[in-house]
Amino acid sequence: MAVLADAVKTLLNNDATLAATLTGKVLDSEDFGRNGLTAESAPKETNNVTIKPFAHIVWATEIMTAWNQLNAGRLDCEIYIYQHSGYRTIDVALWRINTLLHLQTVLADDVDSVHFERILVSQEFRAEEVANAPNKLIRFEVLKKRT
Repeated sequence: MAVLADAVKTLLNNDATLAATLTGKVLDSEDFGRNGLTAESAPKETNNVTIKPFAHIVWATEIMTAWNQLNAGRLDCEIYIYQHSGYRTIDVALWRINTLLHLQTVLADDVDSVHFERILVSQEFRAEEVANAPNKLIRFEVLKKRT
């Protein structure tokens, strides 16, 4: 197994349906280097201009809640989905990600139990950092339990 961030990324990248949809893969901040996600660092087709459909996982800082008596914490996991133009591929990928994570438990080395619950699906918007590429996000609340 791997730590939670790697386990989620691997789970999504290993799904054949999602991999066929997101040809630029599911990535996280580690994949973009020092300057983060930019138009230059986004996955591209062989013409080096057209942005491949891809997802970017962003983890929020964990906060302790009333669950802290159970040695648990809560954090948000946002997954941004981009493509060169249009929203059809984004919508297909978004709902596949929802199927894979919503109300699911993910196994990871750094926690005993991790439960995902979808709390938001955004409207369509343009991502300035990626040359105004079409974008949507899906946000999950993540409950992490440790013994």
